[in-house]
Amino acid sequence: MKIRFSVARKVGLAMVPILLGLAVAVTVPAWRMFSDVFLDQAEDQARMGAVGLLEAIESESIRTKEVAMALSFRSDLAEAVARGDREAVLNVASPLIRDMSVDFATITDSDGKVIARVHEPARFGDDVTSQSNVVSALKGYPLNAVEKGTVVPLSARGGAPIYHDSKLVGVVSTGVRLDQPALVDLIRERFNVDVTVFLGDVRLMTTVKSDGKRLTGTKLDPEIAQIVLREGRPFVGPASILGLPYITAYEPMKDLSGKVFGIAFAGRSVGALDVVRRKVLSMTAIVGLLAFTFAVVVMAMVVRFILRPLKKMNILAGKLAQGDLTVKSGVERNDEFGDLAISLEKTVDELRRLLSGITATAAEVSSSAASLRDFSAEANSAMDDARGLVGDASGAASDNALSLEQVDGGIEEIAASANAVATSAVEGSEAASSMGVTAEEAVTEVVKVIGEIKEVASSAEGTMDTMRLLGGSVEQISTFVSTITAIADQTNLLALNAAIEAARAGEAGRGFAVVADEVRKLAEESNKAAREVYTLMDDLKSRTKGSIEATELSARTLESTADRASSAQSMLSEALTAVATVNQAMQNVAAGAEEQAAAAEEMERSVSQASQQTQGVAERMERILAVVEETTDASDGVSAESERLAGDAQRLRDMLKGFVLEGSSLNLVKK
Repeated sequence: MKIRFSVARKVGLAMVPILLGLAVAVTVPAWRMFSDVFLDQAEDQARMGAVGLLEAIESESIRTKEVAMALSFRSDLAEAVARGDREAVLNVASPLIRDMSVDFATITDSDGKVIARVHEPARFGDDVTSQSNVVSALKGYPLNAVEKGTVVPLSARGGAPIYHDSKLVGVVSTGVRLDQPALVDLIRERFNVDVTVFLGDVRLMTTVKSDGKRLTGTKLDPEIAQIVLREGRPFVGPASILGLPYITAYEPMKDLSGKVFGIAFAGRSVGALDVVRRKVLSMTAIVGLLAFTFAVVVMAMVVRFILRPLKKMNILAGKLAQGDLTVKSGVERNDEFGDLAISLEKTVDELRRLLSGITATAAEVSSSAASLRDFSAEANSAMDDARGLVGDASGAASDNALSLEQVDGGIEEIAASANAVATSAVEGSEAASSMGVTAEEAVTEVVKVIGEIKEVASSAEGTMDTMRLLGGSVEQISTFVSTITAIADQTNLLALNAAIEAARAGEAGRGFAVVADEVRKLAEESNKAAREVYTLMDDLKSRTKGSIEATELSARTLESTADRASSAQSMLSEALTAVATVNQAMQNVAAGAEEQAAAAEEMERSVSQASQQTQGVAERMERILAVVEETTDASDGVSAESERLAGDAQRLRDMLKGFVLEGSSLNLVKK
């Protein structure tokens, strides 16, 4: 037994998977999009945190150099260093170091031996020339760098020379410790990420904690250490930090020689991401479920409202099936169902008018059937007489047509032979003409190709001249680059001299020393850029030479191609003359064959006309005879059909009694 579903239920069942799919299509992408955005944001924060940590360390390093230079200009400090008075050095430097917010300061003599350490007064006399900032300051150049030390594992340092009476008497080196939490905590607060400073692959200082303790002294993941420490490449992506998932960024820390000695790390824990994602998924699922429920309720109400007129029209159709043509739908809607109800009522009205007309027509058909029987009997008698006369005339016409067909067959064979000859001659002439036209077009195209090859050859010569000019321009640019390199070297030398003179000037030359240092850096960058441009010019000169040689080879090849194309043009012209001769001969043959075919066709038409006329007479006689036979059969059929028509009219009256028109059954009168 089949289960019957209403239209409303079918529409509802069809819409449920659509609405469910829509809810899933909205919920899942929203959840995925939130996750992707969160991860992208976490990567950006980690990258910005790592770069921010490097920039902060560099900023501290520059600040230590500025502090060292400020101390180096102190005349009282210079006098104490020149005397080698350690107590006087500590008395001068200690309060200044506290005021300038640096973690330590070391003052050496002109040989790099420590006179005093402000942060560890008890330690002195050791050699610190292993530190690059001290070495540079002993040469008269202030320097800032991130360096490892014997007392402080890693620090941002700055060194400056100390002059007394225009003589280098020592070096002051100040620094900020990177193994203290102040800097990493500042970066964490600024970028909202965990921060770590690595010395090698060991965590020197970090904001990552376990049980309230900073996880210093632990080691980096070997795979990441391979990428950052050994290959010198930054790493950004997911990583596990002591078993916890993080989105991380690792930036290599390099010394002045470019060697990687440490890592700046920043990362954001994604443990909170899972909690947030679960909350977002739950919220979107709840909202989707509520939206789905609301949509189902609204859909059910809309479907019920839309399909309400369908019940009334179903009742109308049921009564119509029972033969009641007086019913009305009662639907008044300005939509498709309203239009359907109006159409059904119009159909009932038309059916009612039709049945009324059929009632009247059935009576008339019954009366006409009797008259047809009488007319059919008279027609059968006349057709018997006409059948005999037509048979005699048809036999005579058939004999005459047979004789003419035999004559016409012979003439057709002659005409066919002549037509075949004429057709072959015409086809040969047309083929020869087509060959001539094709040959002329080929000659024209060859001439065009020769012209285009010559134009390309001329263009290649122009290109070759342009490439030679380009080679000359490259030589001139190389000369200019050499001049720029010499100027940059001279500028660098002048900057060094200016720095020395500024150092000798003491306090008055402090600002000029900074300017001289910047000028020296600019000269070094200019010299580096000039060398890179010179390398590019050498490569461009070699490529220009190769292009000139390739262009010359192309020009020679095009000239050879043009000569061969000219030879082909001459050969095509000779072939064109031969084709013209063949074409004239074929046209003469075609003309004679066409005249012979025309005469044969004229004879064939005359005989065929006579044969067709005779056959036409015979065929018309046969058709007349067939018509007579058909008329006789039709007359018999009319008689039989009139009997059946009378019976059908009676049955039609019986069937129409089942319909109700204007509140009563159809009343038919038997005749």
